[in-house]
Amino acid sequence: MKSLLQTYNDIFLRTNSDTQRLEFRDIRGSGADYYCTLVVESNEFSASSEFYFDDDSLLTFLKKLNEMEVSLEGKATLKNDFYQNHITFEMLSIGQILVSGFLAKFGEYPQSLKFCFQSDQTILKPLINDFNKYLKFG
Repeated sequence: MKSLLQTYNDIFLRTNSDTQRLEFRDIRGSGADYYCTLVVESNEFSASSEFYFDDDSLLTFLKKLNEMEVSLEGKATLKNDFYQNHITFEMLSIGQILVSGFLAKFGEYPQSLKFCFQSDQTILKPLINDFNKYLKFG
C-alpha cells in the first residue's frame, strides 16, 4: 500500500519503519466530531477505513500523550463513543510504545482488523505537534 502526498489535514505517525504505518488522512471536523480515512499497516496486514472521533476524546488523547511523553508511562486512546473503532498508545518499559487498535465495517459483508505494533517514544512529540497544528489551523 503506497502513501499519498501528505496535506495540511493529514497526520502521519512517524514510525521509521517500512512495515508499520498509521495515517490520519483528510481529517474533517463537523461540530464536535471528526472523521478521516485511517490508513494502517502492521507488518503484512493493512487497512484503509473511515475513522470517527470526537472533540472530547481528541483532547483527552492529546493530554494523555503529553503525560506519557513526560512520565514514560500511561495509555492514550482515540475513539468515538458510538463506534467500536479505536486506536491506543500504551507505554511499555524503557520507552517502548505499543500502538494498537481495532477497525470494523459492518454491513452485508462485515470486515474487521485488530492490529498492534511496537515503536518508541520518539513518535509522541511529532504526533502531538501535528494534532495541535491541525486543531489550530485545520
